[in-house]
Amino acid sequence: MRDRPLLALSLGYFLVMLDVTVVTVAVPDIQRSLGASPSAVQWVVDGYSTVFAALLLFGGGLGDRVGHRRVFLAGLGVFAAASVVCAAAAGPGMVVLGRLLQGVGAAAMVPTSLALVAAAHPDRERRARALGVWAGVSAVAFAAGPVVGGVLVSGPGWRAVFWVNVPVAVAAWHLTRLHVPTPENREVGRMDVVGQVLAVSGLTCLAGALNEAAYTPSTVVMAVVAVVALIGFVVRERAAENPLLPLGLFREPGFVVATAVGLLLNMGYYGMLFLSTLYFQQQRGYSALVTGFALLPTVGLALIGAPLSGRLTARHGPYRVMAGRAHPWRGWLPRLAGRGPHHAVRPAGPGAGRDRHRHADDGPRGDGGDHRVGAAG
Repeated sequence: MRDRPLLALSLGYFLVMLDVTVVTVAVPDIQRSLGASPSAVQWVVDGYSTVFAALLLFGGGLGDRVGHRRVFLAGLGVFAAASVVCAAAAGPGMVVLGRLLQGVGAAAMVPTSLALVAAAHPDRERRARALGVWAGVSAVAFAAGPVVGGVLVSGPGWRAVFWVNVPVAVAAWHLTRLHVPTPENREVGRMDVVGQVLAVSGLTCLAGALNEAAYTPSTVVMAVVAVVALIGFVVRERAAENPLLPLGLFREPGFVVATAVGLLLNMGYYGMLFLSTLYFQQQRGYSALVTGFALLPTVGLALIGAPLSGRLTARHGPYRVMAGRAHPWRGWLPRLAGRGPHHAVRPAGPGAGRDRHRHADDGPRGDGGDHRVGAAG
């Protein structure tokens, strides 16, 4: 790639998005190797994304104040160090701690890398192309995650899933120091530290209460703290001079609809990835490598959907694309699903053919569907 600033910044973004999916395939091996509880396993997956989301606005604000390049480099360092913590962990607690620290590094890297890409390409046309490449990196990382994780877990072991981050982070750090210019800082107000503390406390405690999913004193305490902190966050943002999240955005219908759809899609998608991995390896007996390839169709469609959605949105607008109405073949999926349970899409692999024949012999069901876990994967 001739555009070395874009290469450096894209490498950092690639790491962030890769670790959303690459670890998922390694979860069963981590659980067996370290004797992790189901709650700890969920924190290995959710801890990263929870801290990442909670600190994302803070990372952007910090870049505005102390410099995007400086914050991006610091984020790379934190991410690499956290990966070492995960790889060298002797128990599940250290893996969870490392994942939380990875989330801190990711939250510093993503908003600052976006700002640095824009600053490094002042020409409007070149900037649009660079941002397209930068955004496309997430689709590549998402698709590569399960397969890369499967290869590493099946070969060196689950610790390699974290070790592989270190040389990539070092390369991105070196290229950034050499080729990414330092943009001028713009004048900004004071950072809303109180709002950030409330947001992190609320989201982290909410994730903890949902992960425990049991009526215990600790779960009740986390749920109460989450509710109080999130209510406090709303009150604080209404009064803050420079709020992290301007609440006026929620008076715009487009923002509310897009946010709600994004929330529901991400809840379903990441929940599906986590449970599908456990199902394939623990119930079906698939290896980590086969599981990675079994998940590839799901995550790999992002490679097609990311560039296609941009073109369709430009032609039809965002709402028709979100509703799946822009294509003349709209409605094919409901019609396919309506053909009955024996035509449901099932994961390929050992046992798939036996399942298909067994259900064909069962005859029609009174409820019209197959309710086994993962049957319509």
